Amino acid sequence: MLFRLAFRNVRRQIGNYLVYFITVSLIVALLFSVNTLVFSDIMEEISWTMPIEFMRVLLLFVVCIMAAAVAFVLGYATVFLLQRRKREFGVCLTLGMTRGDVLKIFAGETGITFLLSLGMGLLLGLVFYQVLAAGFMRFLETEYVFAAYSPGGFFCTVGMVAGMFLLSSVAALVYLRYQKITALLQGDRAAGRKVKRPALWAAVFVLSVVGIVASVLWIGNWLGGDVGSLSDRAWELFASLALFFLSAGLFSAAFSRSLLWFALRCKRLTFRGAGVFTARALSSRLTASSLMMGVLSVLLCAAIVGMNIFFSLNTVMETDIRKANPFDITAARAAETSASSDYGEELSLIGEYAPVRQSHVYTVYKYYSETVVTESDFSILCNMSGYSMPALNGGYLECGQSWGEGEEGVLSPPSEGKVPLVVGGVEYPCVGYFNVPDNLIVRTRNLVGPFFVLPDEAVRAAGGDCRAESQSLAVMLSVRHYDVAGLKDALSARGDGTGTGTNYRFYESLRLDAVQQFAPFLLMSFFVSAVFVLMTMAMLSLKILSAVSEDRLRYRILRYLGVSEGMLAKSLCTQIFFFCFLPFAVPVGVCFPLVGILERMISFAGASLPAGALALQVAATAGVVLLLCALYFAATGFAAWRDIKKTLRAVG
Repeated sequence: MLFRLAFRNVRRQIGNYLVYFITVSLIVALLFSVNTLVFSDIMEEISWTMPIEFMRVLLLFVVCIMAAAVAFVLGYATVFLLQRRKREFGVCLTLGMTRGDVLKIFAGETGITFLLSLGMGLLLGLVFYQVLAAGFMRFLETEYVFAAYSPGGFFCTVGMVAGMFLLSSVAALVYLRYQKITALLQGDRAAGRKVKRPALWAAVFVLSVVGIVASVLWIGNWLGGDVGSLSDRAWELFASLALFFLSAGLFSAAFSRSLLWFALRCKRLTFRGAGVFTARALSSRLTASSLMMGVLSVLLCAAIVGMNIFFSLNTVMETDIRKANPFDITAARAAETSASSDYGEELSLIGEYAPVRQSHVYTVYKYYSETVVTESDFSILCNMSGYSMPALNGGYLECGQSWGEGEEGVLSPPSEGKVPLVVGGVEYPCVGYFNVPDNLIVRTRNLVGPFFVLPDEAVRAAGGDCRAESQSLAVMLSVRHYDVAGLKDALSARGDGTGTGTNYRFYESLRLDAVQQFAPFLLMSFFVSAVFVLMTMAMLSLKILSAVSEDRLRYRILRYLGVSEGMLAKSLCTQIFFFCFLPFAVPVGVCFPLVGILERMISFAGASLPAGALALQVAATAGVVLLLCALYFAATGFAAWRDIKKTLRAVG
């Protein structure tokens, strides 16, 4: 009997459960896709950069924390659904039902909705997972194949969803346990709060706008500073971020407590149709929810800004690796090795995996304790890697990478008192310090550090004092990506791999290592941001429905006084629009300066992206968030208007 009542109530209360159904379905789909990816074979692609079990535990830990946060929101939603029907439950208790019976009915209703949401979420998750897996494979730059589903991901998702359901049910139990029957019978009697000191809140609103603009300019100025001073000025970055998030939180709160109050006094805006009712309802409800609006605005800012920074960091990371490794493939082996002639066979094998654009074989020398390379070899290496070699003019260059010696690729004057280098009885003065990566020349045993560039005749004149240390190879390819793992295996199979006297270094392998280590953190960032957005939209929608529920009598009176349904629908649409989009004002607005900040950040790291790529990335992120917002806007509007229509039927 109780189950039949619960099933009937779900059919009757479909409008009330719509937001709950959408939220749970999307959360389940998100959980299923992430959990399945964690347990999938795709994660084995990055297991050799970190222990796979450790990585899975770390990801599942983050997922569990966010699931607990979602359970809190669902508990809030459960209590909200109870509050909307407390008069109905009060009547049931008066007629002789026990609190246990009422709780069983409500648990049956939420259980049915939860099972439907679970089924829909799992169906959506089947699609979400393939999209997420395709994006993950694209990020790892591996060939897309249909991603197999994992039983571990399915059972993990079902377990988390069951835990969320139990926690939300506990919230309902606590609410019914301590509510008195008289309080339930009174129904909705919430009174809107009056704005106190609106002039002060208007000043806070202006200050919040100034704070947002100032923090954005401050961050841009920080990125425009000298590289060497950034660590000393780190406090500026944290201070500017704190100012931004504080201002973003105050913006929504101050807006709702000031501008709408002043709008009530503007006859042009309010004395039309149901304008006064709309303005009063907005002012009252937004004032009561101003703190929540501020918090949600901060969460959305963190989600949008955080995701775009993570995407941009991938470009910065690749640039840093390229700076440290100017060539696609390098090799070095001891000069006395009999096979160290011209790397002809190795180059032929490399060409089978990727076309070789340019290559150069050169000798690295040891002049006492210093590493030396000839002027002719260094000139070719600079040309291959895009540097402009300065003229020696009968002197020598000291080369390497040091933040204290000027910009990269720029010749700095020699330090005061720098003594000439005597080679073969001839003095060679120091031309200066040339800031280039240490790996511009390759030595045996992966040795790095400063090196010298001497004229060819000086090396020849040094005789036995300048001995050949290694025979090295530098290769630039015509393609960016290739099967680096296959090439490494092929070189090892022919006896030229690691441990056979030749030291290879592959830029593509180093880049993939970094990308694979970065990928789990990007996945966590995506998941956390998505949960933040869904929680924000769910709480906003429930707040709107709660406000509409409390205003049902007012809508009925307005209809009785002759206000048309069209005007009432317009008033409702205006209220929902402000509720839904006010927390998005700062996150969407900050996207415009965010493009410039990200461009400066990437340029600061020496990287670059195609024109418009960053703007497209930021616009896509904001577009997805606004699309979710529009979905909740439509669902909330449908549920709210359906509720009001029931009330208006009594007017006729």
